[in-house]
Amino acid sequence: ELFGHWWREGISWLEGVLRGLATAEEIQMTTPGEYLAEHQPTEAINLPECSWGQGGRHYVWLNPATEWMWPQLQEAAGRLEKAAAKGWSSPLERRILAQAGREALLMQSSDWPFLISTQQAGDYASRRFLEHLSRLERLLDGLEDQSDAFLAFLAEVEERDKVFSFLDPKVFAAAPALQSGIGGA
Repeated sequence: ELFGHWWREGISWLEGVLRGLATAEEIQMTTPGEYLAEHQPTEAINLPECSWGQGGRHYVWLNPATEWMWPQLQEAAGRLEKAAAKGWSSPLERRILAQAGREALLMQSSDWPFLISTQQAGDYASRRFLEHLSRLERLLDGLEDQSDAFLAFLAEVEERDKVFSFLDPKVFAAAPALQSGIGGA
């Protein structure tokens, strides 16, 4: 299962583990960077697509029950990227783009396809995915038409989905691809 997924793996538990390790004489704590500085990799390995999905694959997230989500995710991300690249300058426009970004991040949650695939709460997950998609689309449309009804919608959505308050909408504009390999760029 996932580290941090269960209550017993929370911050208090992690603090206790780290304090215990710090006083253990037979164990020396280090960071991944420090370890790699002393033990340079000698070969590269091919990582599986996924570290914990069924069969080490993405099947839980991409399968016949969830494939309808992916084109919508790609289209919404592309639309957000294009809108962010225009460099909207007014505080209201930046506010709209930031909220559109929040909706995109919430829509991209891996929980939605996971819940659909595992048949735990598929209807709920589908509904939430589509709600975030609908809000994202309406927000991007609102960049061009800032009616009173739209401004009321914006305020409502900002109150409902007030996560990632630090979000700068510029991060959604297209960025040059990063290239890396063993030992750095």
